[in-house]
Amino acid sequence: AQDIHVHLIPVKPRLRPLLHVVCLIWATCKCYRSPGRLTVLLQEICNLLIQQASHYLSPEDLLRSEIEESQRKLQVVSDTLSFFKQEFQDRRENLHTYFKENQEVKEWDFQSSLVFVQLDGFLGRLHVVEGLLKTALDFHKLGKVEFSGIRGNALSQQVQQMHEEFHEMYRLFSGSSSDCLYLQSTDFENDIAEFNQKVEDLDRRLGTIFIQAFDDAPGLEHAFKLLDIAGNLLERPLVARDTSDKYLVLIQMFNKDLDAVRMIYSQHVQEEAELGFSPVHKNMPTVAGGLRWAQELRQRIQGPFRNFGRITHPSSCMESAEGKRMKQKYEDTLSLLEKYETRLYEDWCRTVSEKAQYNLSQPLLKRDPETKEITVNFNPQLLSVLKEMSYLEAREMTHIPETAAAMFSSRDFYRQLVANLELMANWYNKVMKTLLEVEFPLVEEELQNIDLRLRAAEETLNWKTEGAGVCDYVTQITSSIHDLEQRIQKTKDNVEEIQNIMKTWVAPIFKRKDGKRESLLSLDDQHDRMEKYYNLIKESGLKIHTLVQVITQP
Repeated sequence: AQDIHVHLIPVKPRLRPLLHVVCLIWATCKCYRSPGRLTVLLQEICNLLIQQASHYLSPEDLLRSEIEESQRKLQVVSDTLSFFKQEFQDRRENLHTYFKENQEVKEWDFQSSLVFVQLDGFLGRLHVVEGLLKTALDFHKLGKVEFSGIRGNALSQQVQQMHEEFHEMYRLFSGSSSDCLYLQSTDFENDIAEFNQKVEDLDRRLGTIFIQAFDDAPGLEHAFKLLDIAGNLLERPLVARDTSDKYLVLIQMFNKDLDAVRMIYSQHVQEEAELGFSPVHKNMPTVAGGLRWAQELRQRIQGPFRNFGRITHPSSCMESAEGKRMKQKYEDTLSLLEKYETRLYEDWCRTVSEKAQYNLSQPLLKRDPETKEITVNFNPQLLSVLKEMSYLEAREMTHIPETAAAMFSSRDFYRQLVANLELMANWYNKVMKTLLEVEFPLVEEELQNIDLRLRAAEETLNWKTEGAGVCDYVTQITSSIHDLEQRIQKTKDNVEEIQNIMKTWVAPIFKRKDGKRESLLSLDDQHDRMEKYYNLIKESGLKIHTLVQVITQP
């Protein structure tokens, strides 16, 4: 593996065979079967791994390269070296398997720290560098942080200033000549100690800024947005220590929201008891509207509660006494809403079948005994069932009553039938309202025939009568009523036009000069006036004759 410094990953599968050979040497070679010699051999192997890891990481570029790439390399090295230590311990525990049955087993009775003193120091240095890179990655995110609120602009400017300060600090630190992986040199330790002191100062300032921004948050939603903006920065120890008290404020804010929801629930239930129904969304039926109302209340508290799960300090939040009480109140509120939904839906399921069956057995039409007008007898309760089902099916509710489900499956049939009956009733009622007493004898026989045919819809046919027969019946009788309505309307229009024509005859033939009352009649053009008036009467007579013929046509 001469190119191991280019890619360290292929080393990992070879570590177990390497330790296997070491174990064989211990079991078969008496010269090396001594702690002193074996520890030296293992130390040299560790030094080799450290050397190759250093080549792989390239210390001179480790802090100058892309942070994510450097972190990936550090993770590869840490995993590989940790794997070597695990395999060492595994081989140590199974060392007896390398000795023959008649051979005395000699264990490794030396301390592991003698072998891994350099390797552990190297891993510790890797951990320090990894923390440095994580700090750099955290502070690089400050460039995208912006706050809102009253002091949002001022706080954003402070954060940008801190971002620039850290960028300059890190540039100077990463540009130093000290080798960050060279354990014998103390320059890096001194530099990193000084660097961390400056970072701690930035952390304290950052914690103060987040506290001010949190205090400016007008509500719970804005507070959680602030947590999203802060991200991993809130996990930094000093920042977390300064801002830990704000998690209690989050709980208090959510408790107020829970109290508001419970108040809304109580008012809603009280109004429902007083009015006999629940005020719901506009244009929504009672049950579906009530379920939607409860769903929206649930969503109002579920969203913020899920945000608490993203908080990385459970001891300061959900695991605290206040957090546990808040969680219990949240669960109690959800239980209230769930019981309300269950009661509302079960009450509807218990009564809908009986009401629907009764209304479906009613005749299609009903007639006013005084005015003789007809109306469609589709009870509003049936319409309510169809509306409820349109929403309940979308919610995929279970245990829907069979009657309601059957009605909803035939909703197109009911919609078309009601529309045709409404049209028929409107035309029939128009005839009954507009027909004059002197006109009634002219269509009395035809109306009696229509009333006779309508009797089936008023007495025998009901909403359970499905199929093509009832549709054909409604279509035929609607056609007859429409034909009568059209003829009556045409007759009335013609009579009105005849009356308008005759109104033109009342104008005087001769007029006085200058329109003055004391003047004599103007007879100078009497022949022209008489001829013009005669032609008007003649043309009007022909037109009236034509209109009368249209009226008297069978």
